[in-house]
Amino acid sequence: MNILSIDTSTMMSSTALMEDGIILADFNLNQEKTHSESLVPMIEYMLHGLGMTPADVDVFAVSVGPGSFTGIRIGMTVAKTMAQVFQKPIYGVSTLQALACGLPDRGLLIPLLDARGGRVYYGEYRWEGDIPISLDGDDLIESEDLFAQLKEVKEPMVFLGEIAAAYREQIDSLHQARISLPMQNSCFAKQICYLAERKYKAKQPSEFDIIHPNYVRKSQAQRELEMRKNNGSPF
Repeated sequence: MNILSIDTSTMMSSTALMEDGIILADFNLNQEKTHSESLVPMIEYMLHGLGMTPADVDVFAVSVGPGSFTGIRIGMTVAKTMAQVFQKPIYGVSTLQALACGLPDRGLLIPLLDARGGRVYYGEYRWEGDIPISLDGDDLIESEDLFAQLKEVKEPMVFLGEIAAAYREQIDSLHQARISLPMQNSCFAKQICYLAERKYKAKQPSEFDIIHPNYVRKSQAQRELEMRKNNGSPF
C-alpha cells in the first residue's frame, strides 16, 4: 500500500511517500516560493524519482492545521484533487499531532506553532499505544498564558516545534521541561503518512466529504469583515 502525504501548514513544503510502512521518499523545501509554486513540482519530482505516477498511490493524506491559513488551503486542495481524480481515500491529520508523532516520548508532549503576535497554536499530547493522543484538542493561546498554565504541571514535558526555542527561558523555568532536538521540530509529512496508515488499517472510511481546515481561529479577512458589519463601516 502506497501513502502520499502533504504538509503545507508552515513555511516548509513537505511531501512523503510510504510503502507498506517504509518511507521511500521524504521531500522538504523551505524557500521564498509559495506552496502553490513549489508543491506540485515537488510531488511530480518525488514520484518520478520512484518510477511512480499519482495513479500508483493508494491513500492520500494531508495536514489540516492549525497553521498558515493559505498554506493549509493549498495543501488540502492539491490532496483532495488527486484523491478525487484517482478515486482514492484521503485522511486529514492534525499538524500538531504530526509534530508530536516525531517524538515517541513517555512524557507530556507540547507541540507549538507560531501564530504571530505573541500567540501560539498548541496542544497537549500523550502516547497511547502507537500514536500520540490529544488530551484536550488543539488551541490558540497567548504564550504568557500558556506558560502560566503549565507552571502547575509536575510531570516531565517536552516542547516541540521551531518556535519553541524562542521561549527557552520560559520553558527552562518549568518543572522537568525541555525542548526537543532541532531535527524533530519540522517536516511532518513522514509522520502524516504514519498516522494516515493507522486510520486506514483501523478501517476508518475516507474523510473526503468531512475533511476541512482546522484554523482554530478565524482568518484576518473574516475578522475584518465581521468588524465592518458590526460597526456598519464600509471600510
